[in-house]
Amino acid sequence: MYFDILVKTVNRTSQKRWDAAHPEIIKKSHEKFRKNNPQWGFRPKQELREWLETQRQGEESNSKLVQRLLTQLKESA
Repeated sequence: MYFDILVKTVNRTSQKRWDAAHPEIIKKSHEKFRKNNPQWGFRPKQELREWLETQRQGEESNSKLVQRLLTQLKESA
């Protein structure tokens, strides 16, 4: 058990040292990830938020609600 903890600690320390020595590689990796996985954010007006609440099904999250409604819109187009 002690050995497992020691190995995990050494691995974390090694990773931190590598990260500190290669900041440009990490920056490029993050940029590539963000490019391939964009994150959207918006704040609908109060009127739209009230309408969205009427469309919500049970304990549905905001993300799931918007995805479901966009899918319905796409299918009806």
